[in-house]
Amino acid sequence: VNSDNKQADNLVTLIKAGSNGLSYSQSWLLATLDQGQSYKFRTWKGMRRRDLIITVNAIDVTNSNPGYADVTLKYIRSSKKNNPKPKPAPSPTASSPSISAPSAP
Repeated sequence: VNSDNKQADNLVTLIKAGSNGLSYSQSWLLATLDQGQSYKFRTWKGMRRRDLIITVNAIDVTNSNPGYADVTLKYIRSSKKNNPKPKPAPSPTASSPSISAPSAP
């Protein structure tokens, strides 16, 4: 739970860090989530057709110090193929007769 700042107080913040978070690097704010909200990472860690969904179930900042958030992490099979195979072009139909223009005399 994020607190004592100017943005996203008492919310769960999702941050993307460069260098896998192992050293100083640029970071990006991906989302700020309140109770009942979710965020989906498509193709988590490059796993084909696997997404990671983070859902915030509850945030408690009044009954505990420090505050805490109850979150669920769930892997799901992606509903969308990440690398769909191209569809073949439709084959021409033979049912239409060809029409030719009359030749000049």
